[in-house]
Amino acid sequence: MRTKFTIVVVTILLFIAGIGFALRERQTPQNASVEQPSENPVKDRIEAQRTLFQPLVPDATILPIIPAKRSNQKLSSAIKTNTRDVETSDSSPGLSRINSGRKLLQGNQHKQRDTQFIKIGFGGQILPNSALRWSCARDQRTGLLWETKLFDAGVSDVDNRYSWYAPTRLISGIKNRGNCYGILCDTHAYTQEMNRLGLCGSTQWRLPVFAELETLLDRNYFNPVINQEIFFNTRGASYWTKSQLGNNPEMVMQIDFFNGTSSPAPIHFKLAVRLVSD
Repeated sequence: MRTKFTIVVVTILLFIAGIGFALRERQTPQNASVEQPSENPVKDRIEAQRTLFQPLVPDATILPIIPAKRSNQKLSSAIKTNTRDVETSDSSPGLSRINSGRKLLQGNQHKQRDTQFIKIGFGGQILPNSALRWSCARDQRTGLLWETKLFDAGVSDVDNRYSWYAPTRLISGIKNRGNCYGILCDTHAYTQEMNRLGLCGSTQWRLPVFAELETLLDRNYFNPVINQEIFFNTRGASYWTKSQLGNNPEMVMQIDFFNGTSSPAPIHFKLAVRLVSD
């Protein structure tokens, strides 16, 4: 009798223990071993871009994009007249495509901004739109190839500044008067270095003329006034063009990408550079 009673008690205890174990299993999260989504996908994307000759933005500058107010501000007729002869005399095949390209600005603006640029790798390869790393961007409206910038304290650092220097011009500018890394700090030296490196498979890099650089202005963005999805490592700073004033060649047209305004600048100024290639 006592043996049977012991067996019954043990059976009941085992049954109770089994129920408790089952309840604990149900309360344990089944997805504990599943990798959780990143809390900061933007930071992860930036970290993935830390490689040579790729766009890179420091974490501290990741800011929300603020749409700019539409502006109809135009250059004065005097500036347009002064720069017209210089621009058309420069060797710039891209100019012939700019006016026709502007017709594409009609219609679905958002869709056009998404498809306007093709991402290009350092070796010149075409990359998919989903690529996280690219070195240049080709504008499908104009056919022009534009360099992107780095944040690496190197030759293509976004904060480098250059004096304007064109040794083949009658008024050639100022040699090595800027602030930069690794090379002489003028526009001619920087252009030569990018051609030596063969950035994005091109050895035809040059300063853009005013009409070419103007095509990068995108007033859907502010500071900088440029497509920040493609050229996101860009300062709201003044950028040199190749276009000297016809009546005063010691003045060169520049575009301020902080707000999209334009004006002549003395050739001894220290401004930023974004090179272009056909």
